[in-house]
Amino acid sequence: MKPKILLCLALVLSGGLFVSTVIFAVEPEEFSADQIHEIWPELWKQGAREVKEPAVDPLSEQQVIKEMACEWTMMSRSDKLLISVETNRQVAISGIKDGKAWEKSGQWKVISDKLVLFLKEDDLPGFVFRKEGKTYIFDPWADTMMSEITRENPSAVPLKAGAPDRQLQLQSVNPVNGKISKTNILAILDSVDRSLLNKDAAAVVANFASNAVITATIVEGTRTNMNKDDTSSYRRSLEAGFRSFSDYKFARKDVAIQIAADGRTATSSSVLTETFRFDGKIKHAVTKESATFGMIEGKVLLTAMNSEVTIK
Repeated sequence: MKPKILLCLALVLSGGLFVSTVIFAVEPEEFSADQIHEIWPELWKQGAREVKEPAVDPLSEQQVIKEMACEWTMMSRSDKLLISVETNRQVAISGIKDGKAWEKSGQWKVISDKLVLFLKEDDLPGFVFRKEGKTYIFDPWADTMMSEITRENPSAVPLKAGAPDRQLQLQSVNPVNGKISKTNILAILDSVDRSLLNKDAAAVVANFASNAVITATIVEGTRTNMNKDDTSSYRRSLEAGFRSFSDYKFARKDVAIQIAADGRTATSSSVLTETFRFDGKIKHAVTKESATFGMIEGKVLLTAMNSEVTIK
């Protein structure tokens, strides 16, 4: 960070009086809203005199949860920065600096129309904000003092015509320092969700290990069905479903992720809501989903998924 910014923040946090030693808080509850209000304009005043503080778009916590809980990318020079915003107010940032991978994590809050990031490894908060419909992160190294971030859209490799399922090229999600991160898990879930919305069964299955097991208990009225699939039969089931219904809508919420101590496996739980038209009738489905992830030949992939589905 530029020296002027560090100095101005020292003055702000110390109540305007210069002190020889300033201890910065690292927990969000230790930063008052008033301090955040003061820090924000001072960043722009001291960082680059020719750059004015931007007028930001309104932003609420509900908007963050609904519209921004996903993975974002910022290209900084030749490096790529990944920012994962989660619905449970957790945030993770990872990247590469000087050829070495790094990762930070913490919490976020919405204060004064800005997404404020409190990373445990940093002494000062970070800021993500919207301006004229675009999303930016405060970047003191950029000429404009801010860098645009964009939604990460992991692309799945389509299945080649006539090729058996076992030859499907699996999407590569690379772990950081040989360990699975929340960023990896969120990227996989996001890829699955986007593929479902696009009705692309091959892209959904691309996120699974070849020996993955997918189980589901489906309750509709008085009927209960239990299904157990491998990736091939699961793909065929998805394709049949996509052909049978229309007006499909999908959303995932309440995502919780746990990483094993050795970083080799992980689990997630979440709630899915789906709406679709079948036989001329609108159906609503709520699913409690649990999933397991593992590293297969250096890639993070889904190894098991269990769903409890209620259709009304």
